[in-house]
Amino acid sequence: MNDLDQRKRRILRAIVQDYVATAEPVGSETLVHRYHFEVKPATIRNEMSEMSEMGYLRQPHTSAGRVPSDMGYRFYVDRLMMLSPLPPGQARQARLAVTLSDGEVEAVLRETCRILTELTSYAAVATPPRGEETRIKRIQLMPIAARRLMVIVLLNNGHLDHRLVEIAREITPDELMALAETVNRTFTAQLTVMRDEEDGSLPPEVMSLQEVYRQIARTVNHTLRSHSDEEVYIEGASRILRQPEFKAEERLDSLLRILEDRQLLHRVLSRVWGREDVMILIGSENAYPQMQDYSFVASRYRVGERMVGAIGIFGPTRMDYDRAVPAVCLMAQNLGKVLTRLTYG
Repeated sequence: MNDLDQRKRRILRAIVQDYVATAEPVGSETLVHRYHFEVKPATIRNEMSEMSEMGYLRQPHTSAGRVPSDMGYRFYVDRLMMLSPLPPGQARQARLAVTLSDGEVEAVLRETCRILTELTSYAAVATPPRGEETRIKRIQLMPIAARRLMVIVLLNNGHLDHRLVEIAREITPDELMALAETVNRTFTAQLTVMRDEEDGSLPPEVMSLQEVYRQIARTVNHTLRSHSDEEVYIEGASRILRQPEFKAEERLDSLLRILEDRQLLHRVLSRVWGREDVMILIGSENAYPQMQDYSFVASRYRVGERMVGAIGIFGPTRMDYDRAVPAVCLMAQNLGKVLTRLTYG
């Protein structure tokens, strides 16, 4: 990602903020007059053209202004976003509403999601607290025949899973050893939903076994998912339907299919488990093609000292990240405190 000078950074910040507020492409005249750039519109147009060539902006129509690209949003989130806590009154009301909700865990989760939707105007999603995290303890590969492997997966809960994999060619003992080492190094201790099979580069000694590696990874994924609870709570779906991006019928249909696919939402939300900080997934950064017009902001929450679930928001890439991030962090903390009190008294 190329860096931007101060003027280009100021332009990008203004375009992101204006586009989030209006859902309309931003032109040079608007920038000069609304954001007090003390240069001529032609100068701003030249800067915007350069930023488009660099990949930070895109032009939806020939005669229209510019809008941020996914790369532009990422630069904004990483370098330009200025987070500030929610207004004290809103934060206090949010904490109080969760505290006063019914003492049942499901009611607390739904109320937390409802408040998060109110704070952000996006759909809120959460996974319920789970018991001991399901992890891979060890993977063993055992040749059964020339082109058949037994994949043995031992989970940290003691479960042992055996699955047969048909492979395209016979592999040597040295290749099998290198493959087993790579699989264990990559996937041991992964959480309930692992990275996609195609993610990451393989070491040179197993590059010729990419397809076998992917078969094994799919098998291990299947084992994990068969032992995980993929329940997801969703609140505020109607809020996201009001966003102007979804006026087109095909976009609306796509969104409705995603909202109905709880397993997909669970897989995306579960990616936060590998992070200590808040997760921000923007558009094409998402591994699932059907999710690449959307953004996720999510955080893990704790019961006591243990991470047990995740909560976040789901919306268009034209998201108010400045508000979304502190809102998600606040509600994750609130949720954890309430569930800790319910659990430990």
